[in-house]
Amino acid sequence: MKEVLNGKIRFVDDRSLIAEGSGRIVLRDENGREVVIDEVLFVPGLKTNLLSLGQLLQKGFAMKMENNYFSIFDQSKRMVIKASLSQNRTFRVIMKAVRHQCFYAVGKSIEWLWHLRFGHLNFRDLFRMSQRSMVSGLPLVNIPESSDKKLKVLRTVGGGEYISAEFQTYCEKEGIIHELTPPYTPEHNGTTERKNRTIMNMVRCMLKSKELPKFLWGEAVLAATYILNRTPTKRLKDITPKEAWSKIKPNVEHLRVFGSVCFKHVPDQLRRKLDDKGVPRILVGYHPIGGYKLYNPETGEAMVSRDVVVDEERVWDWKTMQRKSITLQLEDETSGVTSEGNLVHYALVAEAEPVTFEQAVADDK
Repeated sequence: MKEVLNGKIRFVDDRSLIAEGSGRIVLRDENGREVVIDEVLFVPGLKTNLLSLGQLLQKGFAMKMENNYFSIFDQSKRMVIKASLSQNRTFRVIMKAVRHQCFYAVGKSIEWLWHLRFGHLNFRDLFRMSQRSMVSGLPLVNIPESSDKKLKVLRTVGGGEYISAEFQTYCEKEGIIHELTPPYTPEHNGTTERKNRTIMNMVRCMLKSKELPKFLWGEAVLAATYILNRTPTKRLKDITPKEAWSKIKPNVEHLRVFGSVCFKHVPDQLRRKLDDKGVPRILVGYHPIGGYKLYNPETGEAMVSRDVVVDEERVWDWKTMQRKSITLQLEDETSGVTSEGNLVHYALVAEAEPVTFEQAVADDK
């Protein structure tokens, strides 16, 4: 559920109620048909649910009234709601909201919080990791980087990406047997193709759940592989790939929900006395030598920092991320006398304070 600014609902009798948030709901009628409605307001003071036909029209829905029936059709012309005319000449729609756990707020359940931190890992593997202590730092839920091992055989596709002379020379020098599969035959690489599908499914969930742009897919892939190396597989018994490779049980206490809004600490040497001690960023992964990978949407800059506070429930507002600064150019004179005889002093350049709530929120100072 998202926060609503100025969420006040006013009625014809001049009464008003407060909308505490907005979100997406799934409605199901008596025949099992389901419809998804976005930007639904949550108003605890209402005793009944109200459906705005005007907003449905704006979202591409269509309405039809004939033969004492009222019907609503979605964007694909599929009928989603049908109600008959009652005795008091109103249409009463009998529908139930489908309870989906994935719509719950992060943080209400420790299981769902770690499900998100592990890139939407299935609960079976999450429960297995917790019960068998396959990693450290993972609470009980209900449902060094080097190794002395040497790569012996490397199998790659024969499409041309890995058949350069330089790479072949490297494999021969390291004693690696390089096997090539025929081009355009993914069935020869079944394990790799299935793992690619798993990674991309994670990437879609990670980007969609935090409303992130598609150009961050590369960082999402790196974060997904980082997480998968710390989750169970069918080939290994009660250990993760990370532990099988390094003989060290991985610690996952530092994992946070990908794409969350976080606040990076600004060192004393890089800020003035009254500046903010933290600046908002987006968490986009984990650095191999420690720390979090952060992204600044306003400048496109990427950085690494350990001193980070993460708000795992918050989503970056891409619509209002542009900030405006107001600068006033005053007189060049440093002082003067007004027509009333008052002595006034002028500043050469002054930065004005924000005058609205939206400007104050968007101002990083």
